[in-house]
Amino acid sequence: MSQFPDDFRPQFTKLFSDPQTYQKAHPVTYHIVKGMNNRMVANNVPMSKEHYETASASILKGDTVCKFVIEENTHVMQSTGSGPVYNAGKMVHTVISKTK
Repeated sequence: MSQFPDDFRPQFTKLFSDPQTYQKAHPVTYHIVKGMNNRMVANNVPMSKEHYETASASILKGDTVCKFVIEENTHVMQSTGSGPVYNAGKMVHTVISKTK
């Protein structure tokens, strides 16, 4: 159970246990995002409802990694967290924000 009352990270994590998610998702995106999500869980990084909805829709549409990152950019920029993977991701999203 998350320590954050409005944390949708558990729902996003559950998405990856559904076999239909793998069937619908781009295989590279699925594995990269699943791995990154596992690091977010390990570091207790919460996920907003809006981020969850956007990220889930992108995964289920079969978006490539690049499209996924662009789709979730606004939500990541509004998020807070810690850990090496979170910090690296935040740097990538900061660069994307400056080039839009």
